[in-house]
Amino acid sequence: FVKNRDLNPQRVFFDKLGVFFNSDHPRRQPMTVELLEEVKLDAAFDFYKDRFADAGDFTFVFVGNVDLAKLKELSATYLASLPTTGRKEKWKDVGVKHPRGVKKLDVTKGQDPKSFVMIRYHGPAKWSAEAEDDLEMLSEVLDIRLREVLREEMGGVYGAFSFGDLARRPKQEYEYTIGFGCAPENVDKLKQAVFDIIATVKKEGVGDVYLEKVRQQRKRSLETDLKENSFWAGQLAKHYRYGTDPSKIVEDANKNVARVSSETVQKAAKKYLGKSYVEAVLMPDASAADSGASAGGDKPKQPKPAPKQ
Repeated sequence: FVKNRDLNPQRVFFDKLGVFFNSDHPRRQPMTVELLEEVKLDAAFDFYKDRFADAGDFTFVFVGNVDLAKLKELSATYLASLPTTGRKEKWKDVGVKHPRGVKKLDVTKGQDPKSFVMIRYHGPAKWSAEAEDDLEMLSEVLDIRLREVLREEMGGVYGAFSFGDLARRPKQEYEYTIGFGCAPENVDKLKQAVFDIIATVKKEGVGDVYLEKVRQQRKRSLETDLKENSFWAGQLAKHYRYGTDPSKIVEDANKNVARVSSETVQKAAKKYLGKSYVEAVLMPDASAADSGASAGGDKPKQPKPAPKQ
């Protein structure tokens, strides 16, 4: 798998973008054969044993239709018996930094006439539950507009995506990513279309039709989420990690449906889609680009956002 990693143009693109975006930090390097050969199995196993030698600082979250008495009995048997040394773990800021201003990264890889574009905004931002929801609301609106303009109106892509993340640790900062795959000859006009969409949202906000779509989408998602154990487990773990009140999970989710507004989306666009971003473009080798391509290129494979910290 690692040896063949460089054969996939999109994988090479995402790897190079990760290194570039994280300023070549040693903790943000892609796995290579050379790095893998440096791994010492004895040291790795010692690290594993050290991590699991002390479960005293672990937190376990259980969700589901369980018998509480039985769960307590099983916990007393299998969790209480885990080894503990009494140490307390602390997270550490390893100093990952992102480039400031507008930076461009061009990657040339592949024989197929296919390109990929990714625009990643970033910067410091104070965390709050409302700010986190503002970023999500912006993503929901832009996803609709990107689909309408880039795919339906221009016929330039099979799909486009956007997502944001507002981190609390190790620093309070945000990232907002927009991406799409297309034919090489359409890269410039589709990039410009994205920036035009953003400029319009900043200037005019969004129409009621989009706001209602987002409200309905949120209602449907909430109805589904409330039935999923994974939703509750994730919410409970997050609230425990940051010491916030889990009793308002449903109340807050309903508030997030009601607070959808053009003004909120407009302010979020102005705040998070500013003048500090990386614009990365994957282009095929010149010989491949000259051979022609369909208007849409490959359907993009979306990279997973980093977990919120």
